[in-house]
Formats: sequence, structure tokens, C-alpha cells
Amino acid sequence: MYENTAAAPRGEITELLEAAADTEKFLIADKIFPVHEVDRMAGWYPRLKIKEGSLLRAESTKRGPTGSYNEISRAVVRDNYRCEDRGLVERVDDVLAEQYADFFDMEVVTARLVSRPVKFDHEREVAGRAFDSEIFTTLDPAAPYTEAGLADIDFARDLQDAQERLTKQQVEPNTLVLSLQLWNRVRRSVKLQRYLFGDTNLDVKKLITPQHIADAFMIPNILVAKATYDVSAKGKEPDLRPIWSSDFFGIFNVQAGDFQLGGVGRTLSWRADVPGGLFATETYRDEGRRGDMVRVRCNVDEKVIDEASGVLVETGWTV
Repeated sequence: MYENTAAAPRGEITELLEAAADTEKFLIADKIFPVHEVDRMAGWYPRLKIKEGSLLRAESTKRGPTGSYNEISRAVVRDNYRCEDRGLVERVDDVLAEQYADFFDMEVVTARLVSRPVKFDHEREVAGRAFDSEIFTTLDPAAPYTEAGLADIDFARDLQDAQERLTKQQVEPNTLVLSLQLWNRVRRSVKLQRYLFGDTNLDVKKLITPQHIADAFMIPNILVAKATYDVSAKGKEPDLRPIWSSDFFGIFNVQAGDFQLGGVGRTLSWRADVPGGLFATETYRDEGRRGDMVRVRCNVDEKVIDEASGVLVETGWTV
């Protein structure tokens, strides 16, 4: 196991961070790519894919009276992963810590604030892979998801088309992912209101909830991505952008645990470097500047395990 005797693991701070989550509650990465600890920083694993593994091929099973059964074969492909060391550090000055001691524990607050961009980075990595049209089958919408086209947006049809495609790949969808901005537009669309509630007075729209979608389309997990991050230069006015794009929504089969259980992806965390979870919080002394250094880090690879476990719909989004 990797050890650094100059840095003290601070598990109690990590627990406090989780209990004091605010912005972090909007992060959904681990609900799509669940954390899975691995014993090695890098490695490979075997995969059976639909094409190479002949997983869904129809074969002739007939045998003549004097003949033999038809023999089939399949190929096992190799895939690999490599965890990456990421993190940030911030100094807690002794004088400032003492000044604020009557108000809050500056070490805990600093750790929470340091952890936030590390978590944002993880969220962005998962969002980029989950909404990658080069990886997943991507369908065109029945109509673009524009503000001017609220009467034409056909979310029910698009979602059902995606479900049919995923089912065609013999995968059961259990998770829908879409941005908050896209969700707000979808729930105001005329056709979805009519699909869910019938030909009622559409001038008085009913509030569509995630549970309505879960019940109507038999998808148990509806994840509305709400996280934003600041892309401005330091010292400038904040420029807040959504982490998850509105250019797509996706349906996936999400599973946790061993790769053999399937599912769209995992967040692979190197157990020897970060035991017991995804993020490590550590402190060490910087005596020259009279302060304690607070470090939050991870060692991960956000990995698509099965590209057949997801289907995207391109929305044609415009603001």
C-alpha cells in the first residue's frame, strides 16, 4: 500500500465534508459511473461485445441424422484502464485559523472548498464520457428542442425511440439523464403535457415531475443534472456554466460492482492510493510559512464499460 508519512490522512474531515454538502448535492457523476475500487493503478480486463462476441447472432441449431451440431466461435476483446492522480492543495495560515476559531473550523471549511473543484473535475469527466456521441448510439429528435418550438418538441417519442434502441441491444434502461435547462424546457412542451395528462386546458400547464416520467416510461432513476461551475478568470465576475450539456439527453443501464455485472460505466478508484472511497483528505505542515496544508485528491479513471448500455438523443438545443 502507498504511504506518505509527511501527510496525515484526515478521515474525520472527509466525513464532515460529506455531512456538510451543499453545492455537492447537485453532483450526479457517481449515480451514473458508480465508484469501483481496483487493486492496480492500471490494468486490462476481458470484454464480450455484441459484434466480436456474437452475443445476439441467430445460428442454425438443426442437426441431420448422421451429422454433427454446427460449431460456433466468438472472440473476447481486451480493454484497459489507467487511473490518474488529481488533486488540489490550500494553505491554512496559523494566524487566520486563530482569528476565525470562534466562528468556524477553518481547516474543515478550507477542505470543503478545496474539494469542490476536485469534485467538479470528476463530474466533468463523467459528463463528457456519458454524453459522447462518438461512443454511444445517437438518435435524431423528432423536432429540435428550441424555445420557439415548444409545440413541436416530442420528448415522449424521442425517449421511446431511445428505449426501443437500447432494448434492441438487449439492455434494460434504468436511468435517464438530462440537464436542468433541458428538463425545464421539456416539462413545458405541449406534446408531453398532452401525453401525460390528456387533452386538458393546455393554457393551464400542470407541473411535470421526475416521478411522472419514471411512471409513464418505466425508468426508475430520473437524474436532472443541476451542477454549474465558474469558468471566469480569477478575480473576474463569475461566469457560471452548466457542467452537463443540453445538446443531448441519454438513457442508460447503470450497475455497480464488478465489470461482469454490466452497466454503462464505472469510476475506477485505485484502492492502494485512496483506500475506502473516491476522495482522500490530508493535511501536512508547512512550518516555513506557519500553516497547515490541506490537500484533497483522488486517483481515478472514469471508464465506459459497455457502450451498448447507453443511447443518446441529440436535441438540436438552442438558447
